[in-house]
Amino acid sequence: MVARNKEKNNAERAAAVLKVFCKELLGLTAKKTTEYVETLLPELTPELLEKYCALIGHGYLHNIAPGPCCEQARKYNAHTVLPLNRLPQGQTARVVYVRASQHPALLRLYELGIYPGQPLRIQQLYPTYILATEQGNIAIDGELAKFIFVAKT
Repeated sequence: MVARNKEKNNAERAAAVLKVFCKELLGLTAKKTTEYVETLLPELTPELLEKYCALIGHGYLHNIAPGPCCEQARKYNAHTVLPLNRLPQGQTARVVYVRASQHPALLRLYELGIYPGQPLRIQQLYPTYILATEQGNIAIDGELAKFIFVAKT
């Protein structure tokens, strides 16, 4: 009975992680999210689940039961994806994704040269964010910083 409950909890956690990924990162509708999750869930390995979980910033940020990857990230504060506006001044990071559900913001950030894989350093936080990138310094407001998700380097 305990093993069956653990399997059920793992399946519920996997579905919840995939739903957040589909809604927040891909910007899918509820119907498309359900279809996508139902397609992916049977083939989802624990290793892939950890990668999806890291991409959403780990389950505990979304009220999802934490998995082994969440505990590891919390313990070492590594491989955690978080919004740019939660990093301190002087921190270096690499852009993991830009929240796709905010289409005008996404286009504006791509125009500025902020895209996945881009390294950056926060030079200033207030009154505007000044980001040092490979292309030069970029100024963005705090609202836009919420849509840029990064991993510390």
